[in-house]
Amino acid sequence: MKKIRVWYAVVMLTAAAVCGCSSAPKESKQRIGLGKPDGYEKYEKISAADLYFNMVSKPVLYAGEDGTLVFALRNGGSRSVEIREWLRNESENVKIMIQPYLPDMKAPDPQGWIELVEPQKRPVIHYPLTLMPDNQAMVSKKLEFIRKMQVTAGMERRFFIKAQLTLKSLDLATEVMVLRVLPAKTMKGNAR
Repeated sequence: MKKIRVWYAVVMLTAAAVCGCSSAPKESKQRIGLGKPDGYEKYEKISAADLYFNMVSKPVLYAGEDGTLVFALRNGGSRSVEIREWLRNESENVKIMIQPYLPDMKAPDPQGWIELVEPQKRPVIHYPLTLMPDNQAMVSKKLEFIRKMQVTAGMERRFFIKAQLTLKSLDLATEVMVLRVLPAKTMKGNAR
């Protein structure tokens, strides 16, 4: 009888141990942010009331060099703003519109804007951006055509330029500015 009780206790303890263990991992309450592929989520419109989008770099570039402009999206409100549609490759969140500034022009032609298109990196991944109050996200945009330009010494080329967010959930654009492209710097010192 004692052998049966010992055997019964061993079987019950083994059964309890086996039933209490699970090979499936427990779901964590903490989410790991790897982003979401394009088309995975539908994004709701975001109020732009307290958001400001502008160019923070000088609108002056030099022909033959890497032409990079820097833009800032700033939260001027008192609450944080989450932009779920934000793209992981940050430069893809901004598109540049440009048109030549001709001598007789006082303002840009509304029909004359040309979008500078850059190939989108694959896969397209959205990674939420949270802008806390009085903080900003900076985005750099490289203008490839500036490297190929040639400007005569003592002259300059001018363009009307504006930037716009590519997000469907947030419709913001910068003011129209005049971009100046100066001749390439020389060793003798073409001062900025």
